[in-house]
Amino acid sequence: MPSLDWTKFDSLSGENTRNFENLCRGLMRLQYGRFGDFKALANQPGVEFHIKLTESCQLGNASDWFGWQCKLYQRNQSGDLKAASRTDIEDSLRKTEKVLPDLTDWVLWTRHTLSKKDQEWYYALATKYKLHLWTEEEVDTYLSGDGLILKSTYFGEQILTPDNLAERHRIAIQPIRERWLEPVHQAVDAERIIRRMLGEVDSWGQLIEVGERLKNISDLLSCDLDDAVPRLKSYIVSFINACSAFADTLINFHQILADGDLDVIQQKLKERKTLINIDVRSTPRHLRSANLFD
Repeated sequence: MPSLDWTKFDSLSGENTRNFENLCRGLMRLQYGRFGDFKALANQPGVEFHIKLTESCQLGNASDWFGWQCKLYQRNQSGDLKAASRTDIEDSLRKTEKVLPDLTDWVLWTRHTLSKKDQEWYYALATKYKLHLWTEEEVDTYLSGDGLILKSTYFGEQILTPDNLAERHRIAIQPIRERWLEPVHQAVDAERIIRRMLGEVDSWGQLIEVGERLKNISDLLSCDLDDAVPRLKSYIVSFINACSAFADTLINFHQILADGDLDVIQQKLKERKTLINIDVRSTPRHLRSANLFD
């Protein structure tokens, strides 16, 4: 039986369902991300994340495509899934069929083992996917090797809640308590850098500020596009599109950061691409190789 202390997991800040999704996704990225194309999007329809294997591994063979739906479904007094949970599971499966029709394996990952009645219902669902059921036993299994760091984060000594973080701060400033006046505390550059490195949302407010400024600029340029010199219009349109796309990216990143979804941010940064895609042969030298991310 799994040896995980789920009471510690339940004490984490934030919604349990979101924490469970993040845990499962982190485990799969650490264990199998190097064997294929791993994708995870905020509000991904159907599945929380998926991986198209390019190399054979313990999970499957090259070209197998796995998707995971991770939920902490509620059960009734008899231990069976509630009707709403069954509806949600089937709805997620149908959405996946529309968005990822070439997926080969669909995994329902729950904390508790489903009852015999629910398992029979689940495996009888009509779909071309190969269906799998995972539980907390898979969580315990994958919290080893590359995934060991997540065991400390979600179930061990590295867990930080707002309460114990405040307590650790109180202890840290105790030696200088008489000189510590929080209302007049002035943050220095080192503190601001550390807060940004820790992903503190308030420390990344510039993402929204710059995003909104770029959005305003692109809107203004769009309004004056009819007055532009004809030979420059195509370049201006490309620039407007780049500004708009980058603005949306910055604002979206701030929301993902606010949700604590650092895994998605890491993926986005890894997949960043050139926003301005203009034919190099017809582009002035000073506009070539423009990349707003670098």
